Amino acid sequence: MYLILMQQKFNTNSEVGGPRNILIYGKPIYLSEDMTYFVYDGVQYGIKFKYMKESVGTQNSIARFGMRGPVNVYLKKYYYQTNNDKWFIIVQTKDVNIYLHNKFELNHVIFDNMQFEMVIDNNELVI
Repeated sequence: MYLILMQQKFNTNSEVGGPRNILIYGKPIYLSEDMTYFVYDGVQYGIKFKYMKESVGTQNSIARFGMRGPVNVYLKKYYYQTNNDKWFIIVQTKDVNIYLHNKFELNHVIFDNMQFEMVIDNNELVI
């Protein structure tokens, strides 16, 4: 089993009042459920956990809803090193407002300076 993550480009069409769309581009990352490797562009990269950093910051809310804008969040970044000395970073966030929800959840991953996110459309994972 894999978790599939894609690069995304959000297009809210807010300047013309059109519908909100998610445009998907790039190649997917297939992250193994046991967190020992991922596959990108047909290449399998082994990963090994190195360290974790916690911080607080500001991040935009889900862009396709276009309602909240920047929000304060707690961040956890898990740093993994690949078998060819590149970094694979998993970013989890939790809203500072605990009345909304009080859990860390996967926000995105970073590999080779590219950001990958889960693609969800109408509460269903798009593959």
